[in-house]
Amino acid sequence: MTLNHQTSDAALQGLIARLEMDQDLGLDYIHGGPAALDAIIRLSAEAKATASVPAPTHRASAPHIAPESDSAPAQSVLDKPAAHPQPAPVPATASAAPASPTPVRPPSGRFRTTLVPLPEVVANPAKEASIAALRAECMECGGCELCERRSSVVWGEGSLDADVMFIGEGPGRDEDREGRPFVGRSGRLLTDIIEKGMKTPRGQVFITNVVKCRPPGNRDPRPEEVEACSRFLRAQIDLIAPKVIVAVGGVAGCALLGLSPRSPGLRGKWHQYAGIPMRVIFHPSYLLRQRKDDADRTDADRQTWKDVQEVMTQVQGA
Repeated sequence: MTLNHQTSDAALQGLIARLEMDQDLGLDYIHGGPAALDAIIRLSAEAKATASVPAPTHRASAPHIAPESDSAPAQSVLDKPAAHPQPAPVPATASAAPASPTPVRPPSGRFRTTLVPLPEVVANPAKEASIAALRAECMECGGCELCERRSSVVWGEGSLDADVMFIGEGPGRDEDREGRPFVGRSGRLLTDIIEKGMKTPRGQVFITNVVKCRPPGNRDPRPEEVEACSRFLRAQIDLIAPKVIVAVGGVAGCALLGLSPRSPGLRGKWHQYAGIPMRVIFHPSYLLRQRKDDADRTDADRQTWKDVQEVMTQVQGA
C-alpha cells in the first residue's frame, strides 16, 4: 500500500492490524518512503505496547532469485534498504563488551521477484482481526501432504469487503515462491481481466485458491487436499460475503461445486455456491496457451470477455 502525508488514521490502523496478523511478513506488504515506514513502525510499536502483543518474529529473508525473462520485476522502495536511525553509541569501558549495532532486516526477496504489483488494499481491521487466528493456523497447516514441499502458504490477497472473489485451483511455482496468488504471466493476464475488463483495481477484489499450498508439478489438487483446505476457504467466503464468485478454471469450478475433476460444460452459465452466484472462466494459463503471440485474441478470449460482462452485470444488479 502506498503511503503519503494524506494517509488517514483509519488506513494506518488497518495496516497495523495486518502487521499483527502477518507476523512472518511484517513490513513486506507496505510500499512507501522512509518517513511512511517509520510512522508505521512507531504506530505499530505503540499499539503493541498498549495491547501487550508480542513483537513479530521474522524468517530469514529469501535468497535473490532472478525474475522470469518475459517481464521486468516490479519496483519497490524496499528494494533499497530504508534509512533507519541507529542507536546512540555507548562509551566503551574496560569491563563492557562493545555494543552490537541494531540489525537491519534486509528487504524480502519477494520484492525482487514479484511480477504483479502489490495491490492497494482498503483495510478492514475488524474483519482482519476476526480471521487472524484461522489465517495463522493455515500458515502452519500440516493437514495434507502438500505441506511437505511448499515454500509458502498462499492465503490470498485483496479487499475483505470485495464484491467479487476470484478462486483458482492452487498455487503454482511463482505463487509458491512469492507467497501471493496469481503472479507471473498468468497473474498479469488475470490482473488485466480485472483492471482492464472489469475496470476494477486488483486490490478491490479478493483472490485466493481452493488449496493454499502448491501441488507438486502443478498437478490438479486431489480430493483429500481440497477437503483439508475447505474450512479455510469457507471461512474466507463467509467473511467476505462476495456478490459473485469467479472460479478461475474448470478445476476450481469442479472443486467448488463438488463435481468430479474435469467435469465439462461449466463455463458460460451461472452456478451457485452457498447461495452466491458463481461463474467459471477460462484459466489465464489456458488463454495464454491458445495465443500464438501476445497480440493474438482468440475465441477463448472473446468468451472470457462475455463472462466478465455477465459478472459485472450481476454485481451491478445485486
